Amino acid sequence: SQLAIERDAALLERDGLVAERDSLEVELERARSLLATRRLTSLDAPASPVGEPSHQLVNQGSAPPSPTVVSRSAPVPALLSARPTPLPVTVTTPPLVPAESDPPSPLQTLTSVLAVEASVQQPESGGEALSSVEAMQAADGSGDGGAAAVSGASGEPAVVRLSLRGEPVVSYVLTIDAIVDSPRTTLQYVWRRAGEQRRLEGPSYLVTAPDIGCEISVLVTPVGSNGALGAPQQAATAGAVCVAPEVPHTLREWVQRGERRFDGLFDATDRERSLLLTGDKIKVRENRNKVEKTVMKESHALARLEYGTDELTFMLVLPSVKRASPLTLRAKSAFQRDLIYLALKAFSSPDSIAALPTAATSLKPATALELNTPEPSGARSPASSVTSEQADMSDAVRRVQLATKFKNRTLGSFARRKSKE
Repeated sequence: SQLAIERDAALLERDGLVAERDSLEVELERARSLLATRRLTSLDAPASPVGEPSHQLVNQGSAPPSPTVVSRSAPVPALLSARPTPLPVTVTTPPLVPAESDPPSPLQTLTSVLAVEASVQQPESGGEALSSVEAMQAADGSGDGGAAAVSGASGEPAVVRLSLRGEPVVSYVLTIDAIVDSPRTTLQYVWRRAGEQRRLEGPSYLVTAPDIGCEISVLVTPVGSNGALGAPQQAATAGAVCVAPEVPHTLREWVQRGERRFDGLFDATDRERSLLLTGDKIKVRENRNKVEKTVMKESHALARLEYGTDELTFMLVLPSVKRASPLTLRAKSAFQRDLIYLALKAFSSPDSIAALPTAATSLKPATALELNTPEPSGARSPASSVTSEQADMSDAVRRVQLATKFKNRTLGSFARRKSKE
């Protein structure tokens, strides 16, 4: 529990850092837009008489460049026009690669961009000028050869970062954490079990009993607002799917006891059913008029359980019962369905319990309650055939006792009457 609390705290801290990074990126984009507007304005503005005040960026340690004259009639951004008197600004260039322990602030990043712009020299005649956008890309490494994963020149969407969160343990949920290059980019998910594609397509995946021993992976494809597909990326679990350490111990107890009952199941007609696993058979039981009876039964070796399309439904295949096979049932929870699947295999082959891969992660408290569900009274199956409606042995004994008591009373009354005569 302490490790879980520390893990949740670390996830919250990570989410806070991601949110802070996103806000800093927004501020940087605003600064870049302002600088690009100012640069384009200064390049397109007509020359004015010398003597007019101008903004000069002087890089420390180098000779000041020739004064650049900016006309007052040129359009000026609102943020700059709000200042009453333009003053010359001296910028000191900080290191472009800050220390790992000291992440760059928005002011440092803005200063780096200003320094790059100030160091750009006007080309000779016949050359091409370096645009403000190219200068900013050179400053933050987002141009050609940069480490940031952004959409290419063709405008294809891209996934900047992809990670798979969650434990590969039965009853746990795997979740995809993805960051895309644009808010308008959507994602397509394809989940695979041991390379075989599943029918699930959402950002989360519930680990179930049939996944045991397999690796779970997901292929994520970005989709742009115009329907264009980007380069897909893949994430996978660190290892094969395992079970919690409580599960094998509980399965051994059920097999040694010789039976296990699962209640609260419903069939396709919403009729309540229960499953009873005994030493050699699996029985489907129902309760009619407060009398419980077995309606279907099959040997463990022949019975088969198949999962449905949702998290609760499963099909119980009983080959010898052809009139109602497969029987569609709905479990109370996803983990109850997993327990029925594992219990059927354990009763059929007790040696398979030792072959289950076990993880160090325990079950969640709410899920662990499924292992210790108390069995209701009268859970034992009567020694009857499939169509028998005979009551439990306790009812038969009670009827015999009542008949004996009535017989004794009748004989006593007859004896007293004879004595009086």
